[in-house]
Amino acid sequence: MQPRERRETGEKDLFRSRLDQIIDMKHPLAALARRVREQKQHQCGPKVYSLHAPEIECIGKGNAHRPYEFGVKVSVATPSSTARVASSSPT
Repeated sequence: MQPRERRETGEKDLFRSRLDQIIDMKHPLAALARRVREQKQHQCGPKVYSLHAPEIECIGKGNAHRPYEFGVKVSVATPSSTARVASSSPT
């Protein structure tokens, strides 16, 4: 099996061509890795903060000690003695 040549420099990249054959780039984990690699520091819209739980989001707290927390917002309603989850907001 001959490796493909790199277009930028023209030198042969042995590992990249083999990885392209092994890894399915349409797999959800490969798509998540692509999102992490391509996101910018100050981008608008959803960002990936955790690879094992991509639904995690940045929550602005507004205080000086801990201005941000990471997690998922949940609202809890407590009628009488039982607590039930009213809503959650995943990304």
